[in-house]
Amino acid sequence: MQNGKQAATKLGHGANSGLPWITILDSAGDEIINSDSPQGNIGCPITEKECGYFITMIEQSKQRLTKQQTTDLATALDAYVAPKRRGDN
Repeated sequence: MQNGKQAATKLGHGANSGLPWITILDSAGDEIINSDSPQGNIGCPITEKECGYFITMIEQSKQRLTKQQTTDLATALDAYVAPKRRGDN
């Protein structure tokens, strides 16, 4: 990404936050939410807490998704990551 470091800094991504780092913006370019959960950056969500926070991100930023679609997304994410979990939920 061109100017990625500058954009990340502007959006509040710290140098030690890790990657991947996600931020969801509104149509004006203002941040709605990012992947910095209370426990730190969720990165690519694997643990139950990380996946839960990712769904929180979706819920707080969604415009057209229905409750059922959000539930379906959470179910699909859980099914995908369950085999990759190491018991560190």
